[in-house]
Amino acid sequence: MAVNRIAARLVAIASKRESTRMPLCAEIPGHTLHVIQRAHLHAECFFGIADRTAYLGMLCEHARQTGCSVHAYVLMGNHVHLLLTPSLEGAVVSLMRMMALDDTRQRGIVWEKRFDASPAHYPR
Repeated sequence: MAVNRIAARLVAIASKRESTRMPLCAEIPGHTLHVIQRAHLHAECFFGIADRTAYLGMLCEHARQTGCSVHAYVLMGNHVHLLLTPSLEGAVVSLMRMMALDDTRQRGIVWEKRFDASPAHYPR
């Protein structure tokens, strides 16, 4: 009987997570995350070197403001991969929110609302 209650609780937590769009990965200060952010509807988000340069400038500025260390990045045509280490809880969420807002304002690129993050030391 107790197992059924635990299973029901886990299902309720999972469905709540999905409905409220909670992050799938806990942000622990000092632990590196692999973050993937996709453009809305998988549209192109970088059209040349100027777009990539503008994105990296914003990334540098906002990472400094939020206390995230950027170890690596890959800018693909319709998404980005980032290797980030937050110094504070919530820093990655703040960084990605600031990046999405500024990129939409400056370049008109619309990103997916949710980014994907997983600990860098765990396989996907």
